[in-house]
Amino acid sequence: MGTLAADQPYLINVDNTASGNNKTALTVYYLTGGKPETPEREARLGRATKFDLLIAAAAARETFTREIPKGTRRIVIEIAPPRNVTVLLEVAQGTSSFPEACVAGCTLTFDVE
Repeated sequence: MGTLAADQPYLINVDNTASGNNKTALTVYYLTGGKPETPEREARLGRATKFDLLIAAAAARETFTREIPKGTRRIVIEIAPPRNVTVLLEVAQGTSSFPEACVAGCTLTFDVE
């Protein structure tokens, strides 16, 4: 989806206002080392040295500020919105912005330099 700088924090903006009374879950995986694989395979292989579980409140807009752990070379964000709801998501760092409309779950992958 894009590239993030390793030495700067980044934001995850979630617009969950269309969810009614339902929350949206986000899992952020920080992948390091090893031979590059697909993000899904790397997560299954246990190459995620750290992960964060974030919960966006029902019917709300949330901003999560995250630091990138040292040695991270790829970030994978999995979004699990409520059924039949479109959740608007933006990953931002500095002047870069990566918007996404997520329905029925989606995965965003970022390289880290």
